Amino acid sequence: MEKKKVLTISVIVLGVITLLSLVTAGYFFFKARDLRSQEITNEALIEDVSEIMVLPNETPVIATIENIEEVKDQPFFKNAQNGDKVLAFIQSKKAILYRPSTNQIIEVGPILISGDN
Repeated sequence: MEKKKVLTISVIVLGVITLLSLVTAGYFFFKARDLRSQEITNEALIEDVSEIMVLPNETPVIATIENIEEVKDQPFFKNAQNGDKVLAFIQSKKAILYRPSTNQIIEVGPILISGDN
């Protein structure tokens, strides 16, 4: 009887360990897939903008405007809408406001970094 109880507990522990391993593996698989999807999306965005404007030879920092109310007072964003993308080329000190829904460049301006003269 004691041997059967130990065997049952061993099977349950093994099952829990297997389940936790599968959940962990699934989490990391989907996380990696999401990161890869974001990378492809950024590459496609850069390609779309490069078809209508010559871009600096560097990888931009990309941001999405999610709440226009937070930036609407800044001149660069006066014609911006939620969903627009900002491509910031740090070395070239250039920012591009791009609207993917219409494939239009809305604004281009300099990036001012503290300490610049």
